[in-house]
Amino acid sequence: SVQNQGQGFRLHADTLRQVDPIYEPRSYALGLTAGADQQRLIAALEHQLGEAVDAEPGDRFLASVVSSIVSSTTAAFSSAVLIFLLVALVFISSATLMDVREQRLTLGVLKAAGMTPGQLRGFLAVKAALLSSLGMVLGLMLWAVGNRPLLDGAFAKLGILDFPLSVHLPVSIAVGPMMVMLCSVAAWIAARSVVAVQVRTLVVE
Repeated sequence: SVQNQGQGFRLHADTLRQVDPIYEPRSYALGLTAGADQQRLIAALEHQLGEAVDAEPGDRFLASVVSSIVSSTTAAFSSAVLIFLLVALVFISSATLMDVREQRLTLGVLKAAGMTPGQLRGFLAVKAALLSSLGMVLGLMLWAVGNRPLLDGAFAKLGILDFPLSVHLPVSIAVGPMMVMLCSVAAWIAARSVVAVQVRTLVVE
């Protein structure tokens, strides 16, 4: 049978040749008898066939396949995190702009009470930081509860019944505050329109 890169999908070569008559396997798995010298066989194959063969122990091959799968998955997750971060920044910016427009009277009163535009923008930035922190905590709680069933179920069709999830705790701890800070900066930038809030205009309105 032909195995698809060691990922759990198997298909008989005869069945595959019905679709592709000129198909020939590119890799073979050899089972050695007890006591056979694995390294000696590999050296003999490489000596006889040269660069036409790339022989390696099965455990090393499986490790490379798993490493490739994990690397691809990590890249996909990193891209998803980046997309969600961009969406969060856009959402925070839009929400801050709407907040400034809807709370013009309140901001005007605070401005009349002596708060500077910088203090008002800082207030909105702190508000965004608190909301993003709350959202991150809730997201982490949902991830802690549902990540294992979700990943195992998604990759079970590929033959990976127990997904090798690896969490780098120091990196995760460092990324959290950075995301909150980015959301706060996005709110600070979006709140620049608070400078245009004029107390006299609000009194007339």
